[in-house]
This record gives sequence, C-alpha cells and structure tokens, in this order.
Amino acid sequence: MILSTLKKFHQWLIPAKIQQGFLPYVWLIYLAFYLYPLIFYASKFDASDFTLSALGTLMFLISYFRTFRAKAEEIIFHAVLMCIIATVLTRIHTGAATFFVYAAACAGLTLNLRIGIALIILVCSWATFNFWYFELPNHYLIPGVGFAAIIGFTSIFSATIVRKNQEIHLSQSEIKYLAAKAERERIARDLHDLMGHTLSSITLKAELARKLIDKDIEKAKKEIQDLENISRDTLTSVREAVTGYRTGELTELIKMTQSTLESAGIDFDYSLDFSEIPAEYNAILPFIIKELTTNLIRHSNAHTCSLTLTQGENDLHFSFNDDGKIDSITEGNGIKGIRERVEQAGGEFLYNIESGFHSEINLPLNKNMSEHPIQEK
Repeated sequence: MILSTLKKFHQWLIPAKIQQGFLPYVWLIYLAFYLYPLIFYASKFDASDFTLSALGTLMFLISYFRTFRAKAEEIIFHAVLMCIIATVLTRIHTGAATFFVYAAACAGLTLNLRIGIALIILVCSWATFNFWYFELPNHYLIPGVGFAAIIGFTSIFSATIVRKNQEIHLSQSEIKYLAAKAERERIARDLHDLMGHTLSSITLKAELARKLIDKDIEKAKKEIQDLENISRDTLTSVREAVTGYRTGELTELIKMTQSTLESAGIDFDYSLDFSEIPAEYNAILPFIIKELTTNLIRHSNAHTCSLTLTQGENDLHFSFNDDGKIDSITEGNGIKGIRERVEQAGGEFLYNIESGFHSEINLPLNKNMSEHPIQEK
C-alpha cells in the first residue's frame, strides 16, 4: 500500500515523458550547499533567517518539480523565479548561489537552443550582478556562474539527446505503419487473386448445377453442396486474412499516436481490450483517432491524454480524454466528420469540455466475434 502510494506520488511529481527515473531527486543534492550552514552553524542565524529560508526553499521545490510538467514557454518564468529566490536568500548566506545552478538547468527544458543559451547567459549575468552589488566573496561565483554554466549547457545537450531518441522512435513507428500499409496492399492483391479464382469456380458449378437440375437431380444437389462448401471456406479464409491484419494495423496506429503526442510533450496512456474489429469499423476508428489527435495537438494545452478501446457484449466502447483547458468548442469538419461516421454506423458520439476534452463513442457489434480477445496497455 505504501509503495503504491509512493509510486503514484512519484508519477505525479515527475511525468514518464521526462525519461530520467529517480535522477531529479538526486539532482537536489546541490541544495546541501545552502542547507549545510543553516544546520551546522545554526547559532549564526536568527528566527527570521530560518523562516525566510524555509519559505524560499519550499517555493523553489514547488517550482523545481513544476518545471517537469511545464510547457516550454513557462520554463523562463520558473528560471526567473529561482533567480529571485537566489537573490533574496543570498542576504542570509552565500550558499544561495546554488539556486542559480537550478535556474540554468532549466535551459534544456526550453526545447530551443537559442532560448536555452540566452537563459544561461541571463542566469550567469544575474549571479554576477549579485556578486558586484552585494559585494560578495569571490567563491560566490563558483556555483553562481561556473557551475551554472556547466550544468546549463549539459542540460541542453542531454535534452537534445532525449529529443533525438524520441524522433528515432517516432521514425521507427512510422516505418512500422508504412510496412503495415504495404502489407495491406499485398493482402488486397492476394484477396483479389483468391476471390477471382473462387468466383470462377462458383460460376462454373452454378452453371453445371443449372444444366443438371432437370437431368440428374442428385448430381445437381452435389454441385450445389460444393457451392456451399466453397463459399464457406472462402469466407473463412477472407476473415482470417483481413481481421488479423486490420487489428495489427490499428494497434500500430495507436502506438504511433503515443509517440507523436509524447514528442509534443503530452503523456499518453492507452488500454485495449477487444477480440476483433468488425470490417465496417476499420476505416472509422483510424479516422477518429487521427482527428482527435490532431485537434489535441493544435487546440489544446493538455499535459496528459488517455485512450481506451474495449469490447462489451453488444458494443465497442471508445474513449479519448485529455486534461487541456478549453473554454468553448466549435464543431468543425473534424468533429462533424466523426459524428457523421459514428451515426451512420448506428453508434453514439458524446463529448464534454469539463476539466479537459472528454469523448465517448459506442459502436454496435454483431454477435459473431472471436473468443480470443486482445489486451494491451
């Protein structure tokens, strides 16, 4: 129970998209430069110093963990706030220069090389101004300028590596998706050849049965029975070929959506629990996913998004939710297109914009579904 609570708290503090594990906690070790004198030389400080230090450190920790979820344009605000905290706490003792190191480390989160370098220059200049204005000892410049510059540029380099890895992952997902499309074309050709041969056989046997029905009823019945067997076997072959492929294609599309959203700084979780997608929904669901993903990236400032696709007894349930801030929504071609396709299939499309965009779609199922469900999270 305790471990589960700690894990949820960790996920709340540091989103999975950061891909740093527990390192953000380790980076807090630099706070020792500020806290050490307060702990081991407490007699040199009065109550107001401890109160101000506690408030400043608390504000820093809130800002620090907020940077891991903040958008690129919000990072500058947090960096400036850390510089202000460093300036205020410098009046207590010079170890406050440590906060300039954290401010410079925000450079890697700006997602822009020029802005990142400009932020490092701003932080180092701010620390230098403090050194001059408050007439501080020379060692103040070591963390305030030296370490800040080193950590700042290291942060930019690390962030660049992470983004390159995300781009490579996205490219791999696109390659898989294109491979799936090529496989679809191959299956289409195979089905064409299969159906061409099968329909020719059906035509010949139907003609033969028609000729025999007045001459030899038993042989005519046999030909008709063969027609039934051929049709049943062909139907089974077509289902095996198409269903297996289409299910895989939809899964690959969802995984590619995950890569796309995470590259845009949006945490994406999905849950799949279904046996097979009816053929009539193979065009509808990809369209819905692409439209909702496009709208999310263009019009929302969401940080998290989730998708679920589950099979009920009589329907297929799809939901797509995010935590973006939306004041109002106008149904454009995308939303209208989704509604039209869902309603044409006999389904229901509902959405609301309370605490984000939340959509639910229910599509009716036939009763001839596979008994081997697909489950993925």
